[in-house]
Amino acid sequence: ARRHLLAVDDTWERSKTKLQETLALADYSQTNKLGSAIGILVDINIAGRRADSDSVCMDKKEVLLQAAQTAAENAINTPGFICESLLSVTILSHDVNCINMQSTKSLSDIVKHLAHSESADSLPAECSQNLVKVLSKSLGAVYKMRTCDSGKTVAQDSIHSVSVGSLLTDMDSSMQLMLKKSSKDLITGQALHSTDEGSADAPTEFAFMVQKLVPTAADFVGTLASMSSSDAEISFDIPAAVRADSRVAGHSDVSVLFSAMKKSPVMGQGITISPIVTISLVGAMGDKITLDKLSEPIEIRIPISNDGLCSGEQSAYSGKGKCLYWDEINMKYSEAGCTTEQSESANFVTCKCTHLTSFVVENVPVAGRGTECSMCPAGQIQTLPCSDTVDRVCMDCPMGSYNDQAGREECLKCPAGKFSTNLATTSVSQCMNCTLNSNSVGGSSNCSCDFGYTKSGGDCVLSAAITRADLAQTSMVPSASNTLTVHVESNIVVPKGATVKISKLL
Repeated sequence: ARRHLLAVDDTWERSKTKLQETLALADYSQTNKLGSAIGILVDINIAGRRADSDSVCMDKKEVLLQAAQTAAENAINTPGFICESLLSVTILSHDVNCINMQSTKSLSDIVKHLAHSESADSLPAECSQNLVKVLSKSLGAVYKMRTCDSGKTVAQDSIHSVSVGSLLTDMDSSMQLMLKKSSKDLITGQALHSTDEGSADAPTEFAFMVQKLVPTAADFVGTLASMSSSDAEISFDIPAAVRADSRVAGHSDVSVLFSAMKKSPVMGQGITISPIVTISLVGAMGDKITLDKLSEPIEIRIPISNDGLCSGEQSAYSGKGKCLYWDEINMKYSEAGCTTEQSESANFVTCKCTHLTSFVVENVPVAGRGTECSMCPAGQIQTLPCSDTVDRVCMDCPMGSYNDQAGREECLKCPAGKFSTNLATTSVSQCMNCTLNSNSVGGSSNCSCDFGYTKSGGDCVLSAAITRADLAQTSMVPSASNTLTVHVESNIVVPKGATVKISKLL
């Protein structure tokens, strides 16, 4: 008889228990199968609005992806298991409305772990496709988290920015390893092309190609399918001077990865108006070819559009862009090493860059638009100014400080003898006094007990101790009243003439 993964009357809690049992038994293949089945049911419920809201759906997908991550990290990652896991997380990430930031991190970690596995030195085409699809879904989920306020994209907090930055860095690393493994079985001149199956209602989310080239070939060029019918083609052209570079010419053959993902995340103040496009090279043995400071730039043609922009950003859209690359060291987009050539059609730009990595295009606002910036409120300070498309970025005053005035550029320290454990404090009166027998320096988030006192139950209590005792008189007269003189050193200052009572002698 065929064994069903789930019974008709299985509740979420019962399904979750079954999933945990597969992990406890180290049956990680079953974890993937069961997780996929549960994920499909969650998607059905959210689509029909029969049971789950978006927030409940997010919570459930987070549990399922954490289980998938545990399986990926503990299983023996054979090629078969890697493909099975990638298929499972592709199913789990199907609906980006159900993917929160924690789930995005799980997706990134799963892909990174599977891509870095040394148990499989090659990947079939369908596995490579699912790997790119999962990364594309992760970026799509991050894109959906953007919110608009007063016509502008609401700036990200620092935690969100760090998470997205890590995702982009991990994406580059995983794509590099995918190139190494997916090109292993290609012969020179052969190419692997793959794309998401888009439609009029749902444009293509990603496209990529892996091709094995001969360095002496006349051209190093490649083209990806358009993301939608209105988009320009995505292409690259590596000039002869780069092909003659010793870092390239020294290889018998070279494999190139060229990919595009529809949703590029916002980082910092810039508003991206293009897919995120990645290009990288590996040699015959799969070793990464690092190219930077090239004598001639590599040209990458990237489509641009105002799809998905906030209303204020739509009016600031000019049809012109600025090419940026992902700087994983400084965790930000940067234009270093890139110049931008605009197009007359205003639907693409050509990025001319002296290095290889991931690229996006930032909107160049319509000239002459005024910028009205709101001030950061009391309790916060500005960390980045506003632009024509993005509002200023504010940060809470840290513990031990306050800001009682909107628009002030720096937080003020709580005075000495006071402290604050709260963020975004708006008045010096919210800085609390240190308790008896304790003190603090300015800008403190806690108080330290005075010398000779220790913390006990929240209070600073006297904690005197004898640190040294020397006998000054040792001769004793039997059967007489004698005085024993002892020189004592303590960890506290004893005033001259004070009487010290020693309550316990050891």
